[in-house]
Amino acid sequence: MQLDRPCGEGDLIIVYISIDQIKSLVLYSDTILVNKYGKFYASDLIGKPLGRKWYSRTVDKKTGRRGYVYPLWPTPELWTKSIIQRTQLVYSSDIGLIIHKLGIHCGSSVIEAGTGSGSMTFALASTVQPHGCVYSFDCNEERVAAVKGDLEKLFFGSCIRLQCRDIVERGFGDIPLVDGIFLDVPEPWQVVEYVVQTLKDGGVVVFYSPCVEQVLKTLDKVNQFPQLNLIQILTTTSKPYETRRKRRLEHNDYATYLKEHLQTMVNEEIVERNNEQAVAMISAPAYRCYRSHTAFLTIVEKVGSAVLQGDSEDSSHLVGIASAKEEHKTDR
Repeated sequence: MQLDRPCGEGDLIIVYISIDQIKSLVLYSDTILVNKYGKFYASDLIGKPLGRKWYSRTVDKKTGRRGYVYPLWPTPELWTKSIIQRTQLVYSSDIGLIIHKLGIHCGSSVIEAGTGSGSMTFALASTVQPHGCVYSFDCNEERVAAVKGDLEKLFFGSCIRLQCRDIVERGFGDIPLVDGIFLDVPEPWQVVEYVVQTLKDGGVVVFYSPCVEQVLKTLDKVNQFPQLNLIQILTTTSKPYETRRKRRLEHNDYATYLKEHLQTMVNEEIVERNNEQAVAMISAPAYRCYRSHTAFLTIVEKVGSAVLQGDSEDSSHLVGIASAKEEHKTDR
């Protein structure tokens, strides 16, 4: 996706209305977006670069000003906040960590099992494009069709290959070995065997499990395969902060106020106005309830055959040493 080009008819963009209102919109010459800030005509935006204020044609009667919103190109974070939630989403607080642990990059190939609403699909494709590939599987045909219709407007091309398939019954099919696998399915332990068959040596699989019972069952299955090595189990949390005004104060009282509250303030800045009043700007936990999904991330690596052979040789060597010691004791 070329982010520096002007938008055109048929492009899918993100409209940032407020922190709680972020929507996706397909631009057509007759498209009109209506919200509390006014009427926004797509014809006024087509042919112009995004990232600037998009003004409405209507004027507010009280202020006499035109409202505006921000049209933006989709990013994984904005896409996650704007898409229709068809299933439980993987949010940005988890997505970045998952991609980091998978170790994928431009040109990598990766499997996603559990397409859902397409949040993770978009992030994976943004990471591996244009030369990589994302193989995404879901057992629900309607969800696959809906996500496919959305992603086709984002110019990923052949980078994403969606398929309606029950991987528990049929596996991943005839696809080449991949660099990483992300599993967000109800019973991940049932597909561990297919993971071993499809993952490259040195590749990583991340199991996304909301419940610890899923983690325990998955680990029981993983331990049955010597090729799989558990790296770690993580749980993610999110505590958002925002910057806001504390209160308006007279200058005479401001020094006293700072002494009393300085320990609780973070990143403080004083803004003087008319030499009479000041505003304290602080960074503090957000009032709003931000969407975030916490889950257990089980990270497992597939060990190469050379490593396994080396381990077995080391084990044989240790057994030989132990036998020699026993024989020496017997001779004495």
